[in-house]
Amino acid sequence: MLGAGFSAPMGYPMGWALGELIRSAVKNIAESGDTYYLRDRFPEILHIMINNYMASHNESFDYEDFFEYIIPYCRDEEIGTKLDKCRISKQIPIEEMGLNYQNDYQRFVCSLLKDGDGNQFYWDQNKHLLDYKNFIGVLESLLDRDYEINIHTLNHDLVFESFKKSPIGNEICDGFDYENVLYYGQNRKGRNVCLPYFNNKYDKKIRLFKLHGSIDQYTYFKNDYYDNHIKISNIVDTDKSLYKLENGRVYEFRFSTITPDFLTGIASKQAVYETRPLYNKLFPQFEENLKQAERLIIVGYGGKDNGINQRIIEHFNRSKPCFIFDPYPSKCLRNFAADIGAQPIIEKRVEEFEIPNF
Repeated sequence: MLGAGFSAPMGYPMGWALGELIRSAVKNIAESGDTYYLRDRFPEILHIMINNYMASHNESFDYEDFFEYIIPYCRDEEIGTKLDKCRISKQIPIEEMGLNYQNDYQRFVCSLLKDGDGNQFYWDQNKHLLDYKNFIGVLESLLDRDYEINIHTLNHDLVFESFKKSPIGNEICDGFDYENVLYYGQNRKGRNVCLPYFNNKYDKKIRLFKLHGSIDQYTYFKNDYYDNHIKISNIVDTDKSLYKLENGRVYEFRFSTITPDFLTGIASKQAVYETRPLYNKLFPQFEENLKQAERLIIVGYGGKDNGINQRIIEHFNRSKPCFIFDPYPSKCLRNFAADIGAQPIIEKRVEEFEIPNF
């Protein structure tokens, strides 16, 4: 299982740093009036929300906790009056705008989730694979010993997907169909681009389960009903229409109508693990994989997600070996390690990754 620390070598902003980045970016956009983000004057409204949130939280900003704050914020009568002055569209009542603002906030956070070089996708870059040489080497050795490797990651980024360019690439699958095209868009040259869609098929030895979603996964609703999750990459021209082919019919939709599906928030995460499409498929598989696991290896996870912790406690056999890697383990992580009967925490960075002789 991989947590945020797994992506640290790439320079992705961790918790508090991402919060500061969001707060600073919103402030700059709101003050500059950048029209790119001015959907219902979202930055101005978001700027007001953040200021109010910080005023009631000792001037601190937690970007996940703030996500939970958006909907009740919009229902507040006094704040609603302030928001109404910023609003362009009067068609939707203020008290019903919370979900829209959550979706816009999600898109905004998605735009900021970049590595230290400003990358989100890794079509052409592979120099970073050197940072994961040891990790990839361990996976290679496990493949040679005919292991099935289930990778459950809580990260939204595409670092692990970039390993498809490494020696283990041909053995990675993620539950999405890349061959039987149902959805497509166009690139900037007007050529058709396949949009992989989730089919819950895992037919290779390294199986990737993104338990908290991903910045390239979007929910598509056809005629207001959930249809599927599709992947959108940076080679897709999002200014052009997207399409689904089904039973000889073509359904057209726009990028602006789909939402990046990665989990933000604290309490809301727990609520969707068993209810929202995609996650209600991934989490039963997570539980089953824990039951069947011969050993559990945890890298870069802080031990703070109660929903994840409880599933590991309930479904992983404590008599099996469990190893946790973290160069600076917190008290929370040490407590979690004790709860699941893990070996002493291995205080090494991802770049130093190696599995003890088990």
